[in-house]
Amino acid sequence: GPAAIAYVIAHEYGHYLQNIFDMPYKQPVSELQADCLSGAILGQGADELEITKRDIINMSQAAYTIGSESHGSSAQRAYAVYAGFGLSPEITCSTADMNRLSSNQISDPVFKKMASQRSAYGVDLNKPQTHLKSISGSLFGGV
Repeated sequence: GPAAIAYVIAHEYGHYLQNIFDMPYKQPVSELQADCLSGAILGQGADELEITKRDIINMSQAAYTIGSESHGSSAQRAYAVYAGFGLSPEITCSTADMNRLSSNQISDPVFKKMASQRSAYGVDLNKPQTHLKSISGSLFGGV
């Protein structure tokens, strides 16, 4: 459906941005970063696309089941998108933060919940996007 198409296109656009900024490719960090950037892109346009944040999170988790561990765990991928939405108080889409995520060095209880349940069920995705950044701010940890 529309959420699947939007997620895949936004994820691949994230890789395009990595290429434009000459960011070296490293698994799973680059894949998680592309997921995070897809959250930043789609989190700002989900209403116009008539998809929900839950749809997008579900797509990130589904992508894990058809992909490989080289792209990060289901919880890591879902949390990367969650962070891109501007909902994480702990990380942005920066390479340093994606390194932390790929090593499970995240203390946010939401990440722990996603990892223990293997889903984002029960996670509040409609809270204010208080940590929302521009796409470049998400990528480089700025504003």
